[in-house]
Amino acid sequence: VMTSLLMSMTSCGDFYDIVNSVDEPATMELDRHAVTLMVGDELTFKATFTPDELNDEDLPLYWMSEDDDIATFDDDGVLHAVAEGSCKIYATSVSATLVDECEVTVIEPWTEFNARAFGREMMVYADVKINGEAPNDDIMVAAFCGEQLRGVGEMREAQNKKYMAFRIYSDNLSPDEIPDDFDPYAETSGGDDDDDDENNEDEGPYVEVIYFQAYNRKTARFYEMDYRLAFDGETHGYLSKLIEMKNK
Repeated sequence: VMTSLLMSMTSCGDFYDIVNSVDEPATMELDRHAVTLMVGDELTFKATFTPDELNDEDLPLYWMSEDDDIATFDDDGVLHAVAEGSCKIYATSVSATLVDECEVTVIEPWTEFNARAFGREMMVYADVKINGEAPNDDIMVAAFCGEQLRGVGEMREAQNKKYMAFRIYSDNLSPDEIPDDFDPYAETSGGDDDDDDENNEDEGPYVEVIYFQAYNRKTARFYEMDYRLAFDGETHGYLSKLIEMKNK
């Protein structure tokens, strides 16, 4: 299978073989072996060669996707996320002697969810930091319950202060139904499983736990944030006292 894939690749440079003038076997390794991108995003991979002398040659590579309908390369070797799904991508030296691969998963953008499917909402106003910095235009932050997207943060500015506002959706409990001792950090992050009512009747009311993730569209990196809360339909944080939220 790999041979047929390599034969169909197109070169991003002139054809020549790697000449290794030292005894050390030549190797090549991609900087990512598993990556998740959103539809419409792109990513440039970096390949590192050994011995070090080979990195100075700016060696041309072939790039190929196992499924161009999911992710495909342009003539400059940039990967473009096309549609939801998973596939492998391959990089090989022009002599086909050095090969490495990466598992690529493409997901729908976080903006793709139906807020009208939920009957209740709450607001969270937060001072968000990713690696110590406020989010830029490349970074998205979103709220989830289990695997289900529940809201996407919007950058705002007031009184010379930048902050992020989250409108989060649910059909969960009203505030007075949430136990006083409920700890969202000790609970799982909600979920979409339809548990049997008989199995839950002795466990008290089901409370949805909202947690947050950030995604850097430029680097295709995900970050789990250190803040979570129970959905209660209330407003959390305000301009003079924002919720502090940073990546773990």
